[in-house]
Amino acid sequence: MSKIEIAHEGICKWIQKDREGPVRSSQPAGLNIIKKLKVLAKLMFISLPSDIKENYSVHISTGKSNLPSVLWVSLTPKGRSVYNSMSVTACFSHEATGCVLGVMDAVTFPQKWMPTIERQASEIKVNLNKKGAKYQYNGKYVNPKEFTRHSFDAALFVEHLLNSCQILHSAFLEQQSSSQSKYQF
Repeated sequence: MSKIEIAHEGICKWIQKDREGPVRSSQPAGLNIIKKLKVLAKLMFISLPSDIKENYSVHISTGKSNLPSVLWVSLTPKGRSVYNSMSVTACFSHEATGCVLGVMDAVTFPQKWMPTIERQASEIKVNLNKKGAKYQYNGKYVNPKEFTRHSFDAALFVEHLLNSCQILHSAFLEQQSSSQSKYQF
């Protein structure tokens, strides 16, 4: 098992445990999953070549006081956050079936730099939407790829990570140049 596969499985196992109610980020269980998310974030970041790595910052889901129902690890363009930028994100299913990785639009303040794909319910193996949740994630990806818990392929994960970073970087540069040209006199 690769380190990325071990990290992915550890997060899925943590999600699978039955818990009553929300988990506080500061409780032992919350601190435990934050540590696991940080490990995956580090492994994703070190998988990037230097020329790509210099363009990204790493973020993980911690919630404000309680952990969110959908845990995630994101790479955003430097100086941006997941709330106001598209990102390369691995979102984990609340059902512990795996994660979806790809370029993702911001859920809070969508940027719409690129069209997203509405994943068809009949084809979804890794469901990111939770009934009654404030935010829904299944339709927020540009290039979603599911990585299921029981058929995880670390090499394919890294390959999709790299492709997604290149797609996002190109879109980000295009967005910056079009924003700057609007304000030139």
